[in-house]
Amino acid sequence: MLYWWLVHARIIYRNPGVQRARKSPVSVIICARNEEENLRENLPLVLEQDYPEFEVIVVDDGSGDKTMDLLRDLAKKYPHLRSSSIHENVHI
Repeated sequence: MLYWWLVHARIIYRNPGVQRARKSPVSVIICARNEEENLRENLPLVLEQDYPEFEVIVVDDGSGDKTMDLLRDLAKKYPHLRSSSIHENVHI
């Protein structure tokens, strides 16, 4: 019985005020091609999540719409948003 109490007493009588382990930083990578409307609707939900340290990287894969313009506008409001653009190489 003493063994059981020693092993399980830490769980039963733990101090809830003890600081929990720090969460690791997270990078969220989103690939997009002609997804302006989907990004406009859903990207703010990702950017406003409740997590201590994160970044969101959106990679535009040669969109023909205004995806990059939207990303530039959102980057002004959300400093943890980063974007990159891939242009098609027509000389292959």
